[in-house]
Amino acid sequence: MGKTTMDWKRRLARLLVEHTGIVLVVMIIFTGVFGYFLVTGLKLKIILEEMIPQGHPYVERYNTYAPIFGGANTTLVEVKTTQGDIYNPEFLQRFRKIAEELYYYPDTSRFSVQSIASKKIKAITGEAGTIRIEGLMWPDIPQDAEGLRQLKINAKELYGGQLVSEDDTAAMVILDFKPDMDFEKFYNFFEELRAREEANGPVTVHGVGRPLLLGTIYAYVPQMIGIFILTFVIILGVVYVYYASFLGVMIPIIKAVMTTIWGFGFISITGYNVNPLMLILPFFVFATILSHSIQITNRFYEEYARLKDFKLALEETIVALLKPSFSAIFTDAMGFTVLYLAEIPTLRILSILCTAWLLSITLAVTFSAATFFYVPIPEKLEARGQKWLHKLSLLADLDYQRWGKPIIAVVVVVFVVGAIFASKVIIGDPYPGSPILWSDARYNQDNTEINQRFGRLGTDTIQLFVDGPEGTMAESRVYQAIEDLSRILYQRHEEVSGVQSLVPLVKKVHSVVLEGDPSYEFIPASHETIAMDLYFFRSRSDPGDFDVFTDGSWLKGNIVYFLSDHKSATLRKITADIENFFARKRSEPKDTILYLFPGGLGGLTLATDLVIEKAQFLTIAAILAVILITVYISYRSVAACLMLAIVLLGAQLIAQTYMYLMGIGMNLSTLPVAAVGMGRGVDYGIYVMDRIKEEYHRLGSLPLAITTMLKSAGTAVVLTASTMIIPLMPWYFLSGLKFQAEMGFLLAVVLLFNMLGAIVFIPAAVTVFKPKSLLGKIHAGEEKEVV
Repeated sequence: MGKTTMDWKRRLARLLVEHTGIVLVVMIIFTGVFGYFLVTGLKLKIILEEMIPQGHPYVERYNTYAPIFGGANTTLVEVKTTQGDIYNPEFLQRFRKIAEELYYYPDTSRFSVQSIASKKIKAITGEAGTIRIEGLMWPDIPQDAEGLRQLKINAKELYGGQLVSEDDTAAMVILDFKPDMDFEKFYNFFEELRAREEANGPVTVHGVGRPLLLGTIYAYVPQMIGIFILTFVIILGVVYVYYASFLGVMIPIIKAVMTTIWGFGFISITGYNVNPLMLILPFFVFATILSHSIQITNRFYEEYARLKDFKLALEETIVALLKPSFSAIFTDAMGFTVLYLAEIPTLRILSILCTAWLLSITLAVTFSAATFFYVPIPEKLEARGQKWLHKLSLLADLDYQRWGKPIIAVVVVVFVVGAIFASKVIIGDPYPGSPILWSDARYNQDNTEINQRFGRLGTDTIQLFVDGPEGTMAESRVYQAIEDLSRILYQRHEEVSGVQSLVPLVKKVHSVVLEGDPSYEFIPASHETIAMDLYFFRSRSDPGDFDVFTDGSWLKGNIVYFLSDHKSATLRKITADIENFFARKRSEPKDTILYLFPGGLGGLTLATDLVIEKAQFLTIAAILAVILITVYISYRSVAACLMLAIVLLGAQLIAQTYMYLMGIGMNLSTLPVAAVGMGRGVDYGIYVMDRIKEEYHRLGSLPLAITTMLKSAGTAVVLTASTMIIPLMPWYFLSGLKFQAEMGFLLAVVLLFNMLGAIVFIPAAVTVFKPKSLLGKIHAGEEKEVV
């Protein structure tokens, strides 16, 4: 069986070496076609529908009610004066102008706009049996002291802490946008508005909301691309320092760039979109390609030094590396494949595309022979940096007979400590604001400003929908339920800062109708009285004024709870309390009115967190299973499987410990790094194990086999790890996106400990346990003397 396999590999190697011209032409054609589609069709866009788990009940609820009430794109814009208070004609005129610009922005859902400058925001007053419901600041802005005083009283009574701040220094515009809006365009519009108004003084403008957050990310895309280019230049530098020859640099780089073009071209052909936040993963693929290319180049240098024949050296390189390369590439690809288990479209798309992309490396590796024949060959073919890299890798050349067991003991301690910290990693975002950005980013500063200044508003929301038969939104029990629930949430959750519903309006109108007596400011018990109170208000309103609260037929209602953060723990606690509240209601006589929750952006966030929580265990278990099966098929060694599993799990636990200590949550962006990190890390272990096995069979001495491995495959592992770890370091200091910086550093941590596990733990484990299934017939006690 072994001889047949070897014959097959050698026949393929000779075929490739002897027909390099045809191979090169095929590679050029492939690269040209995919390069064309890359240039003409690649799309970088963030699409909400791709980032949420379609099919989850909370998402289906959003899809049902978002066309009626919106919610996912809710945005808050605060305009704050830096001199005096807002109740003066100059400020109010400027505020109205800003509110109108936001209202007439093309993508604004105009029914959603609320501010003291809006016509639909009313003051409710009355005396001597009369009731007046008039625009709070419509049609004219008060110019005299008495008018401004009355405006202040009316604004603070109904809208204090929501549309005007309690300290009288700021006014708010609440608005939502169409689902298909252009985030980058709105962000640029808002930044121009902000710059203009702040330049004219004395005001500051603050904004939060998903459109502004995603627009901020788009604004950083050029910087992200610049960092990737810098990283590529550093990689070139590291490779050049090692090889110091055109051949040594260009062979790995040509193959890596070529396969990267294939991957992005394939994505363009399929028409799928690339999420800018996921750009780190294609870079990860590039790193994988480069790793395999360096292994091939390094082995070719070794074989050429031994055989002094170019074609024969190339043939021996292909024969030697086909099995470990294909095994490693397959496990790399599976790191992406298992992401399909996460029921989120963007991860599933990424899973399919990157799996196909990585599997295409097999073609690049197989066809790599052609590139060796068409680049200039130096007179002396050796890696100039080999000596210092040998010294670095030989730091791991320990007396494993002596140090093997202590090393294994250290690994056990790492497992125990890592498991403790890994279990504490938070699902979702761990802090208020956006973890994608640094804490001093303008967006996060604005988030803090709005939460502190507006006590009955919050920068995050969760929605409750009411759905029932005719007259539902005039039923007393509906309003009573909303008020009771709101009271419970206020009392139990400090994160709940305010609620938007018709309850305050109904209570206020009812009080004013009854001579303005405050003791009558409660929810009437009869359907007819509530309907009459609502009629008074509606009679002075325009069509669409109630669209933020109810649909046109008054069958459906929208209650918005404003929150100070969107942490998973917050959303879970609030949802549980709402569930318990309505569970008690369901024990009452059968009711045809439905209360549906959680909705809006809070519901989408919680749905995503729940799916991620489930997927993190599934994906890690699945990639581990795939890796073990692949390694067992390749090496028929349970010991090899166990050693690789320990390396991968150890590195994973260290990475999750880092996440916990740095306050990084497990979310849509970090889950892929955890999964593909295991698939990527197995490369090192496979190359190291394969070379130990090969050298042990050749030399018959385990210590010599380990030393030889460290000088060859071990050196290549250190080099490939260095080409990624060193370039990733600048990300932490240069990136304006905290997410990109931390993921770059996390990736470096994963690669570093996978490398150490490969060149330190695996030799130690092989020395201590001497697995016959890996080492074969020549084992301890049968070692021959090597002179």
